Amino acid sequence: MDEVTTAEQDAGGLPFTDAARRLLANARAESDHLRHEYIGTEHLALALARQSGDSASLLRLGVDWEQVSSVVTGIIAPGQSAPVLGKERPFTSRTKRGFALAGASARALGHAAVGVEHLVLGLMRERVGIGAQALAQHGLTEAGALEQVRRTGAESS
Repeated sequence: MDEVTTAEQDAGGLPFTDAARRLLANARAESDHLRHEYIGTEHLALALARQSGDSASLLRLGVDWEQVSSVVTGIIAPGQSAPVLGKERPFTSRTKRGFALAGASARALGHAAVGVEHLVLGLMRERVGIGAQALAQHGLTEAGALEQVRRTGAESS
C-alpha cells in the first residue's frame, strides 16, 4: 500500500485531489531533506509553505516557507541517516489524526474529496502537532482555515 492510499484510508476513505496528492509527495520530499524516517505534521506544514507560490488560497492564508521553516527547524533537528529513496515512510499518529480531521471536515461540508485546504484545516484542528504549531505561530487559525475551505471548497472537491 502506498502513502497516498494510506492517507486516504486515514481520511475515512475519501479520495485526495491531485493537489493534495502533490502535497503528500512534497511532504515526503521534506522528510527526505531532513533525513527523517517518518512523515509528520511538520513535513506537511513545510510542503504547504513551499508550494504556497502555486496556490492562491495558501497565499491568502499568508503561508510563507521561510518563516514556517524557521519555526519547524527551531523545534526539530535533522535526522542522522539518509532515508532510502523509494522506501515508504509511516505517517505519525498526529499526521494520521490530521488526515482523519481533514476527511471529516470534507464530509461535513459535503465535499467529495480531500483537498489541500481540508488538509490545512485538519492540521489546525489537530492542534498539537509541530505543523499546526508552526502555522499557528505564523498567524493561521482554525477559523481562518475553515473560512478558506468554505470559500474554495467547490474547487477542492
